[in-house]
Amino acid sequence: MAAWIEAVIEAYVGPMRAGKTERAMGFLRHMMRMESRGRGVPFAFVRPVLDNRQDNPTEIVDHNRTVLQGVEAVIIDHKKPEEMLTHPLIQAAKVVLIDEAQFFDRTVCRVVLDLFLAGKHIKLFGVDTDHLGRTFITIGGILGLADTKVIKMDTAICEVGECRRMATRTIRMIKGKPDSDPSREFVVEDRGATYVVACTRCFVDIMTKADIEIH
Repeated sequence: MAAWIEAVIEAYVGPMRAGKTERAMGFLRHMMRMESRGRGVPFAFVRPVLDNRQDNPTEIVDHNRTVLQGVEAVIIDHKKPEEMLTHPLIQAAKVVLIDEAQFFDRTVCRVVLDLFLAGKHIKLFGVDTDHLGRTFITIGGILGLADTKVIKMDTAICEVGECRRMATRTIRMIKGKPDSDPSREFVVEDRGATYVVACTRCFVDIMTKADIEIH
């Protein structure tokens, strides 16, 4: 017998390395266990086409490179999030998990609302601010929906020096220096850059010393 699922919007946000992927994988494993016991509900795991970290984009892989067997990601054009509303697997799902939500076009906010109004339980996972501390428009819009329950992920540890405070920001480093270009997009696969997570104090200190305006 399938479990009853409440329509809700949950947003799991934070910097890189804050445990968002692990939380998503945990939910997926739970859904699969419930399914194996005959108490599952239809679910879908959605990923933007922009997320190209795997050779096979439909594979769901954790940070230890472990592939979750028995389930595949639904790949949606990040510029056309409305495709979620007509995709058969998402239409049939009671639970919809949306990964890397910050990369979708801002119109995803309306899509999320429509999915919620259709009675779906929605879990979104995303980085909340870019390399200059600016809130991603998509994430800001989703958090602004009246029905959104926000879960701030707080397991990332500041990687600056010996700080070890809770990290809240992500810094993009180009050749060892913080990136100051406000027009450069925050991307999943950025071969010319490395990323460092930092607490707010260290983030402000690094950006101030580099004479970079922060937001």
